[in-house]
Amino acid sequence: MNIMIVEDDPWISELLQQILGHLMPSAQLFCFTEVIPAKNQLKRAPINLLISDLRLPDGSGLDVIADARHVSPASARILITAHIDRDTVVAARKAGITEVIAKPFKIDDLKTRLSRILNQEQISSEAAISDGLIGDVTGFLKERIKQPLQLAWSAPLAQQQAAEMQTWMADNDAINFVHQQPLLALVLISRANKLALNRSDAPNTGILEAYQYLGANLFAELAQRLSRTRVALTEPALRQLHDALHLKQTALSNTLESLAAHHAVAEGPLKAAVTFCFLGEGAVLCALQQFINYGQSVADETVEQLVKEFAPAFGNRIKIQLKLPFLLRELTGALFQMPQAHPRKDLIIMRIAALESGFVAESDELSQLRRWIGLPTTSSSPVTDE
Repeated sequence: MNIMIVEDDPWISELLQQILGHLMPSAQLFCFTEVIPAKNQLKRAPINLLISDLRLPDGSGLDVIADARHVSPASARILITAHIDRDTVVAARKAGITEVIAKPFKIDDLKTRLSRILNQEQISSEAAISDGLIGDVTGFLKERIKQPLQLAWSAPLAQQQAAEMQTWMADNDAINFVHQQPLLALVLISRANKLALNRSDAPNTGILEAYQYLGANLFAELAQRLSRTRVALTEPALRQLHDALHLKQTALSNTLESLAAHHAVAEGPLKAAVTFCFLGEGAVLCALQQFINYGQSVADETVEQLVKEFAPAFGNRIKIQLKLPFLLRELTGALFQMPQAHPRKDLIIMRIAALESGFVAESDELSQLRRWIGLPTTSSSPVTDE
């Protein structure tokens, strides 16, 4: 099934993607912010459902609806607009709309409307299951990686804390919260760097740096919106694996903090890299939670193996998708393998921290790495969790 979203407001576009991804995980989503690219896509492939804003940067969403009516006459075509008047309704009907959703809307109402529309198109969740479009969990994950990937909140409590985020929260508390939630950290850096690109500024590579660049107001709004559009891990087996990964992150962070304190390296990117060291695992856990939310089940004993199998591909995909800065990709990569050519001090420190904290298996390279940055060949004392 092909679904097209034409919406220039990134928050509404993300919300629609989340709802539709939940209602129809097997669907192929095409997302655009302007009329012309959307019309070009309609020339390449038919669609089953179109959702378009009325006022777009380069024209009217009614032009996209009219084209969709021509190339996919059986499609459902929804207009979203805050401008409901007689002339607009008449023009929309002429263009070929099948539904109008007025802004502002309540999220629950939007979910209900979209679910009903999907049912009318005989592509509801029940139909999807009976037709084998979801299939088993392995097939679901193979299809999910072809779509925009997401991370989940670590728990419902974290999701609630994000929903109640206020601009008066102390900066240190906000930063600590972000470091605990890779979902929020990843989108925060992505949003800050999108803004930096528009301003021709250097990219943000640290969480504190990205937070300060966006400002407390935009950060609070971002957290609140993500609380409404991202799932939280609720399945016990998923939470258990998440918590085990978090313990490894904590040990790594403690070791890294001790090492970085004695060397002239920027701590911001190192700390961010620790937060992002399990992006692939997090994306798979999120997909499994969505699979379960869709009414399916996952055997507890298979969770760890599924995550291990799909994490590398999911991790690469989500890093590219959200344009994770290359420096952070280098630093997370160094946790698992040192680059052979001209290793920098920050990469060496990351690798030493991974080895000494037990984040990765022991290797005989540790002594050489420590010599490279002027450390004794053996650690003076074991690192323990705080």
